[in-house]
Amino acid sequence: MPRLFYALWPDAATRAALATAAARVDVREARRVQPGDLHLTLSFLGEIGAADAERLQERTAPALPGFTLEFGLCGWWRASRVAWLAPLATPVELLSLQAWTTAAGHSVGVPPETRGFQPHVTVARRVRRVPRTSGGLELTWQVTDFALVESLPGGQPERYRVRAAWRLEGPPGDEKRPPSVR
Repeated sequence: MPRLFYALWPDAATRAALATAAARVDVREARRVQPGDLHLTLSFLGEIGAADAERLQERTAPALPGFTLEFGLCGWWRASRVAWLAPLATPVELLSLQAWTTAAGHSVGVPPETRGFQPHVTVARRVRRVPRTSGGLELTWQVTDFALVESLPGGQPERYRVRAAWRLEGPPGDEKRPPSVR
């Protein structure tokens, strides 16, 4: 059975900006997340049967607008030993999208997550101490779509595979601009 999750899956320019910011986080003795694996998880679904996975892939996109995430925070969770980058604020549009993905999972029997949603991009695992930064973590991510992603078994060249993606409505009066790292 595939292990699935919904995520904000960055385009190439946003991925490069995230990788640049992640490289500025000092996480010696930790395992860095590869640039191609950087993403923001919306809802983790776990192992899903083939028929339910197909139903999730065929869902109609929500009528939700795109939005902007302004990153600039870095931190870690001691218990899970994960270092992360996070947006400075959580827009209501992100919360609405996360609620939609949770409801989609619930429609195929996945219980809602008991922990609160904490939007972040994991940049390193097995972190043993508070990460230090050299600044320059600020970046803008214009979110225009989201994806249903499969975690692939270990030992494969790719860690994740996008199974389906949905486009969000464009932010009112906002043109897509490339992400930047300041």
